[in-house]
Amino acid sequence: MSEKKRISWLWVILCFLSATIFLIPFPSIVVEVFYGIELLTSFLIPILLLRNKRTAMPKWIIVFILFSLVVNIHLTRSLLIGLQDNKLLPLVLILSRFSCQDSFVIGFILIPFTLCATLILIKKGVERTSEVSARFTLDTMTTIMTNIDNKYAKHEITEEESKVMKKELQGEIDFFANMDGAAKFISGSAKAVVFMTSIDIAGGIAIGYFMQEKTLFETIEPAILFTTGTVVLYCVPLIIISIASVLCVTNRVLEH
Repeated sequence: MSEKKRISWLWVILCFLSATIFLIPFPSIVVEVFYGIELLTSFLIPILLLRNKRTAMPKWIIVFILFSLVVNIHLTRSLLIGLQDNKLLPLVLILSRFSCQDSFVIGFILIPFTLCATLILIKKGVERTSEVSARFTLDTMTTIMTNIDNKYAKHEITEEESKVMKKELQGEIDFFANMDGAAKFISGSAKAVVFMTSIDIAGGIAIGYFMQEKTLFETIEPAILFTTGTVVLYCVPLIIISIASVLCVTNRVLEH
């Protein structure tokens, strides 16, 4: 089997494994391990950028976002079960207390601030940068292709050189188009984070009020306090991968 086919099958297997994890309920310790893998991967992707492995960035981003979505769903599930059984993830407890100092009022302010900052970074940074870069590359494609044909017609370059230059140009077009698509995945993941945060708060309040028969205020406090921890867990890998995506695209543009 050729190396290209092996890589293609590798992506298929990774996507399949990420999708099947949706259906499996994992204990808390496994969810924390998965989050550790997600966080580690978010740091490894910028390392690929530093090692000039930029052509693989769009695929890695898409697989990362899929896996991140799986982990975030399990974090939401673990939070709701933890609020019901009073057995929250240690990582959520630590981050919640560190971020809010046991004050749900701080969490009430920190949650929308963190979500808005993440959304602005992705919408105005990642998505806009990738979209403009892809559009600029596609707009200049015809001119560059014509210049290559003119040079070949004037015998300034050989036929082999002409083919190589066109192949490199096509690679650039594919890269920016793929990064534009990957940016849409990142944007979609940010919107999913906002939705899951709403589920965390609403679900936590509903569990306390209807199942534990607490007062409304008694249910709001832990729901907001501990949701702050999950929001941090949701957003940190997403911010890291967003910055790596912007750096990848801008560096590629500056090279030209």
